[in-house]
Amino acid sequence: MNIYTKAPSKWKDLEEMTSKFLTELGYSCEVEKDIETVRGKVNVDVLAKSKEVPSTIVICECKCWNKPIPQSIIHSFRTVINDYGANFGIIISKKGFQSGAFEGVKNSNILLFNWNEFQDYFKSKWIKKKTIEVSKISKPLFDYVSVGFRVFFKEEYNNLSSENLGLFEQLTQQYFDIAFYSSNHQYLSLETGEFDFKMFEMMLKMAKKDFKKDFYSYEEYFEFLIKNSERGVKVFDKLFKKELRKTNFI
Repeated sequence: MNIYTKAPSKWKDLEEMTSKFLTELGYSCEVEKDIETVRGKVNVDVLAKSKEVPSTIVICECKCWNKPIPQSIIHSFRTVINDYGANFGIIISKKGFQSGAFEGVKNSNILLFNWNEFQDYFKSKWIKKKTIEVSKISKPLFDYVSVGFRVFFKEEYNNLSSENLGLFEQLTQQYFDIAFYSSNHQYLSLETGEFDFKMFEMMLKMAKKDFKKDFYSYEEYFEFLIKNSERGVKVFDKLFKKELRKTNFI
């Protein structure tokens, strides 16, 4: 499964989706950026800078050509990367690369990908980022449907009428799975302590079964969780006529 449902079909789409992808990975991105190198000004398709200190600089070239990229393009790109002092260079090509292109990036800081390979290379990092994002959004919903709600919001729960108490139980059942799959799962391997992609895939398989729904991309799955988490929080807020929030995020 790919991260995104649709692949870019045009050069501009490839630029914008590359920028979107890297932004979601935590980079600050600029599209069609003029940069100053030791040899003068150069326009690059995407300039990405990480927000950590020290910052990592990545320059991306997006080639939506209908033929493989030749070695000559690689040589020109290597010059830009070196002259600007970027940490990495990435070329994303619609039709791949000629064999000489791969020779041209040996012992360099340049990576060559088609669109699917580009997604796969950063897939685990992207999923980890989205998992954190979704868990933050869904935290109020998780608090509503958890057993601990009756403890942390005892007064509000006890003030429910018998009719609203029935509605509360109904909503809890309705949104429990959404809250569960959206909650703070880190998918860490017990052996390495690192992100375990197989564990995430197992959870996704369970989600498809529980929701009786197929997902055609990871983005579609996370958007489904976000949309329904936000909807669930709104209906619970409406029931209690106010926003009930725990102040700490676990």
